[in-house]
Amino acid sequence: MGTGVVASFRPRKYYRVPKETLETFLDDIEQLVNFFVIEFQRILFAENPAATVGVCLPCPSWRLYGNRRFG
Repeated sequence: MGTGVVASFRPRKYYRVPKETLETFLDDIEQLVNFFVIEFQRILFAENPAATVGVCLPCPSWRLYGNRRFG
C-alpha cells in the first residue's frame, strides 16, 4: 500500500504555519494587489496624465485603427 502514483506526490512531512503569519502574509498580498489595481485605474481614467501618456508612447507599433495587413 502507498506505492501508487498519487502517493509518490504526497509530502513525507507536513509543516504547520501559524495563523498570524498566514494572515499577515495574505494581508500584504491584498495590499499589493490593491495598489496595482488603483494605479491601473488612475492610468486608465487619466487621473495622472503624465503616466497615461507614458504608457501609450513606448508602443509605436500599436495602431489606433487595427492591423491593416489582415483587412
